[in-house]
Amino acid sequence: MTEYYCYKLMLLNQKIVSLKYREKNGTFTATSIFKKPVTCSKLPKLYILKHKTQIIYIGVTSQNITNRFRYGLKAKGKHGYYGYRWKDLKEELTVLIWCFPGESISRIESIEAEIVFAVRHNTSQWPEYQIEIHFRNVTDEEKKMAQLIYDQAKNI
Repeated sequence: MTEYYCYKLMLLNQKIVSLKYREKNGTFTATSIFKKPVTCSKLPKLYILKHKTQIIYIGVTSQNITNRFRYGLKAKGKHGYYGYRWKDLKEELTVLIWCFPGESISRIESIEAEIVFAVRHNTSQWPEYQIEIHFRNVTDEEKKMAQLIYDQAKNI
């Protein structure tokens, strides 16, 4: 599992105002929507946000990524959820998304926690906008997967 999808986005007033998709040849093309498979519901996904070279947030969802971002950007505290802490950034962000067909969301949360820990271990800081981590005991395979994803993300 090394394939990921890469987007660049700009925010304004807690909305995505610019979205670019990285083509297979490495160039970015403007788009108005996220593309399949990241828009598939019930498909576990792990996503990493970067600002310049810094990993600032790691998240997991099985929702359509468009719906997940919309919810996280618009949340105002209803039921105690205030949304993404990075929603007021006004600089270009890179979004990397890995899809995990057939996997449980709890397994992907385990990988998420290991990646957050890898950021802490390698930078001496937690990801700047991380607000929660789902801690679970992990298998060696999940640790290896997390390290592979972390290595990919930090080099993009």
